[in-house]
Amino acid sequence: MNLRTRFNLLLVLLCLGLAASLLALRFHEKRETRLILHEIREQRSQMLDRLIELSGRSLRTFTREYSLWTEMADFVAKPAVDKAWTHINIDSSLATFQAEAAWVFKPDGRLFYAAVLANEPPVPITLLPPPDQLAERLNRDKVCHFFIKAGSELYEIRGSVIVPSEDMNRSTPPRGFFLTARHWGAQHLAGLAELSQATIELADSAESRTPAVEQNSIHLFRHLPDWEGKTISGLHLRYDSAELSQVSETDVWESVIFFAFGSLSILLVVYFAYRWVLRPVGGISESLATGNLAPLEPYYDERSELGRVANLVRSSFHDREKLRDTMQERAQLSRDLHDGLIQALYAIGMNLASIGPLLRRKPEQAETQLDQARTELNASIRELRSFITRLEPADAEKKDFGKAVQLLVKFMQTAHPTTFKLEMDDGLASGLAVERSTQLLYIVREALSNALRHGRGDTVTLRLQPAGDLAVFSVHDNGRGFDPAAPRQGGHGLDNMTERALQLGGTLQISSLPGQGTLVTVRFPHSL
Repeated sequence: MNLRTRFNLLLVLLCLGLAASLLALRFHEKRETRLILHEIREQRSQMLDRLIELSGRSLRTFTREYSLWTEMADFVAKPAVDKAWTHINIDSSLATFQAEAAWVFKPDGRLFYAAVLANEPPVPITLLPPPDQLAERLNRDKVCHFFIKAGSELYEIRGSVIVPSEDMNRSTPPRGFFLTARHWGAQHLAGLAELSQATIELADSAESRTPAVEQNSIHLFRHLPDWEGKTISGLHLRYDSAELSQVSETDVWESVIFFAFGSLSILLVVYFAYRWVLRPVGGISESLATGNLAPLEPYYDERSELGRVANLVRSSFHDREKLRDTMQERAQLSRDLHDGLIQALYAIGMNLASIGPLLRRKPEQAETQLDQARTELNASIRELRSFITRLEPADAEKKDFGKAVQLLVKFMQTAHPTTFKLEMDDGLASGLAVERSTQLLYIVREALSNALRHGRGDTVTLRLQPAGDLAVFSVHDNGRGFDPAAPRQGGHGLDNMTERALQLGGTLQISSLPGQGTLVTVRFPHSL
């Protein structure tokens, strides 16, 4: 796994971590919001119950106090209604206790007296329970509380048995029954809404309502029962919480800020990791792969580890170039020694070996060959000195290529009874540059040395001819030949000739078969 892949994996992990953190934050915020919603709903539910209880306290007080009153017990025991007493004690008390109507019943359930608040629609008494049922319920429970509906109007009804004031437990037989009514109209609902700071309305009894929660809103529902305990209507409260709105808005901004900060952090990590790590490392990798120092140039002056690495890579490149130059120079020196000096010394040795038989029979010819050997030996010494000091090649190599080949053939011919044939294009030979002439002359020496030492033929032909844009040089002998594909042991002559042909920008081809001689051909562009 390379560095870029690892970085991309790290980037994916950071993005996944940001996403997971954001989800965790949102989960925590929603959980916190739900807890706040639940707490507010409980508070509002308790408040609503308290408001309903407080709003009905006056009616409950009116019913309880007037039913637990000796004068009321005496009043209902009379055979006829005392108008003066009812006007003072009942009629005038309706407004005080915020009641719209009041009824007094005999113990057997018969209506004895009814009072209705002025300017209010009369409460239909027909909607009250049957007298016998009313008497039975109050005799058993002592008190009652229920709602009735007259069209769209809703009324709250409270009732209690009438007993003397001293009967606090209402244990004595009831002297009668006292019922009161309150209209749950728009004014009453507006009062409840103002006190609860919410929207309150009456809901249809057919609707199934349960406490619900919307976005930043709380819904509460209270069932209002009829005489039989069935829901006849419902009280629906909707509370829009500013606190919840603020919490929700704060949660959204927290998420946005967290996401923005996380994204910015990841972008900064990506940017600086690319700028400080990936790009420099990529430049170093590219430089090492291609051998080009250009990608490292921006980092040479940095005072950091990357700057030191870039300078180390540059130093290593320079050292490698020096080492490569040294190795190439040594290889070139080895080839030059092998193809030039060693071949010349070998030719001088063969020449000296052939002088012995001539000393007695042909002393003049022997002396001539000694002079040639001396001349060649001095040239070899000069060439050796040029290798040591890396000066120009010997004087023989500075001559025209054709003349240099003629001198080389003449020298070797004194030591070998071999026929040499030269077929040279003079214009092509004289037009070769010194460097190219030197490389080609080394190939000639190696090819002639191989032909005389290994081929042992009696004829060697040397040709230099143009062929279009190429120059073709060949050395052909009619010796015993060899198999070029067979493994070779020792010696670097053939490899050196191939390398020199490449330096000329050309190719070397060796054609030979056992017993059929050898042809060495060099093709190279003469105009290069």
